[in-house]
Amino acid sequence: MVCRIHGGAAPQVKEKAHRVVLEELVGPALIRLKHLVEDDSTPAAVQLGAVRDILDRTGYKAPALIEWDVIPPIGVLDAWINQLEAEEVDLPE
Repeated sequence: MVCRIHGGAAPQVKEKAHRVVLEELVGPALIRLKHLVEDDSTPAAVQLGAVRDILDRTGYKAPALIEWDVIPPIGVLDAWINQLEAEEVDLPE
């Protein structure tokens, strides 16, 4: 610890202290989420929330908005869906 007189009140010191505390909480939080997902006695809604939190924070967040310049005809959408279900493909941009 650093006293206020010797730099403890400096903004960068406070920021570093907050970051260290948060980093110390990440491991236990992930372990807790893992237990919620794996525990069969956890309600399904809670498990789903834990799964979403894990995926969101690891880069697998669902897109907030999908925008189309022109909406493709239903037949085209059906063909894309069938193709995606048959094999992994990249979506057209």
